[in-house]
Amino acid sequence: MSPPESTIEEYEILDLLTTLVDKSLVAYDDATGRYRLLETVRQFGRDRLLESAGSETVFGRHLECFLGLAEQAQQGLFGPEQRAWLDRLEREHDNLRAALAWSEAHERGDAGLRLGAALWRFWSVRGYLAEGRERLRSALLHPAASAPTVERAKALDGAGLLAMNCYDFTAASALYEEALSIGRELGAGRVIAMACNSLGDSRRYEGDGGTARSLYDEALRFGREVDDQWDVAYALTALGIMAIGECSFAEARSLLEEGLAIKRALGDKRSIAYSLVQLADLALAEETTSEARSLYEESLVIRRELGDKRWIALSLSSLGSLDEADGDFMAARARLAESAAIFVEVGDRNSGADNLKRVAQSAAVQGQSRLAARIFGAAERLREHPESVVSPADVPRQDSSVAGVRDVLGEAEFEEAWKEGRAMTLEQAIEFALSEADEHT
Repeated sequence: MSPPESTIEEYEILDLLTTLVDKSLVAYDDATGRYRLLETVRQFGRDRLLESAGSETVFGRHLECFLGLAEQAQQGLFGPEQRAWLDRLEREHDNLRAALAWSEAHERGDAGLRLGAALWRFWSVRGYLAEGRERLRSALLHPAASAPTVERAKALDGAGLLAMNCYDFTAASALYEEALSIGRELGAGRVIAMACNSLGDSRRYEGDGGTARSLYDEALRFGREVDDQWDVAYALTALGIMAIGECSFAEARSLLEEGLAIKRALGDKRSIAYSLVQLADLALAEETTSEARSLYEESLVIRRELGDKRWIALSLSSLGSLDEADGDFMAARARLAESAAIFVEVGDRNSGADNLKRVAQSAAVQGQSRLAARIFGAAERLREHPESVVSPADVPRQDSSVAGVRDVLGEAEFEEAWKEGRAMTLEQAIEFALSEADEHT
């Protein structure tokens, strides 16, 4: 007869942990209130676990634990507690990565797909664009995840959004089309509303406004039919954006404000910030610049609170444009330089390069021609990267702003400064971008 399994009572756990800390086998982090294994101990324990007969059970339980957390967070990421959920997922990101990797390697593709479907908004908000795309791609390709289910449609939608964030509209459209096909096959109104909104975005960015409007109208109809307030608000906002483009400003304001009211009721701060930006764009179209600035600044506060990196960069870029229009070039340079750094951090080197180029143009306006040439060179260097969407050959080196600086400096001095800029790191380029030094320094 085998001996009974030993058990640990809950009240004993803290004493045991304290003992392990005293023996330097476990560390306690005062900042987070969490216990963690020292790396050497963790690796040793993991190796022993892999050698044991119970490893499958332990890793399976780990997967189920963090799948449960991710799916609990999925709803929270669209509600008033989204900052807390974003921070919690950030703390557990390595555990979530481990769960995804184990699911893929151990025929748990169904669980991996559910994890990806639950995590895509976290990856988008916190700037893990390339990683999120790759993890969702792997999850969607897993044989166990190929069935046309609601979870697959959600994962496809998330993968499409991350592709859109990377300006890969062709890939995004294909992913959204499959999600919509699944929704229609299942007769799932929520999936149809979700996919129509997403595919509408893709078509709008591709310049097919007629198809985009039709898709948004369908999303609005299905969203209302199934009482999906989030997609109703999304469709209203998208239709409002289209109305701005058509100079139907009264219609645009009505649509945008109706969408914003729903988002406020839902408590979805990220979506609220997005609506504020669209209302700011409307204010600019109506030439009420002070209202636009106030709305952009309000959206930026929310985005900084959430740590929504890519959208922080976009808000900074918009405010930088207003600073330029007001003639406050140093404020513009500070915002655009910060924006450029964030864009590069999240993998959007093209937008980073565009904002550095705008810094250079601002320096040129202020008479800092040598500084401008350096920053132009740094911006060109940023584009020369395998992940760049636009080829360096498509960026005209002789555009008017560059040509103007070349004329001021002369060919030899311009080429020298240009090469200095190309040799800079991003950090050095931004330091120079914020410089008020004389153009010849």
